[in-house]
Amino acid sequence: MNIRNLQVGDTIVAKNSYSDRGTEYVVVTNILDDVLFLWNEHKQKGFHIFYDSEEDLKFAKFKFGLEV
Repeated sequence: MNIRNLQVGDTIVAKNSYSDRGTEYVVVTNILDDVLFLWNEHKQKGFHIFYDSEEDLKFAKFKFGLEV
């Protein structure tokens, strides 16, 4: 899935990392070419993924299967 297509309220599932696999995260914010923020209410855990960070984009691909 392309990171740019995510809309506020969309749900995305963690694909890797044994402790988090299958956990659903909701898109709270997706400001194109800036930042994507994902949140899981149950775990009280979130991720900021910055578009200009190669490391963040690699993480997004590994953990959520997201492409730019």
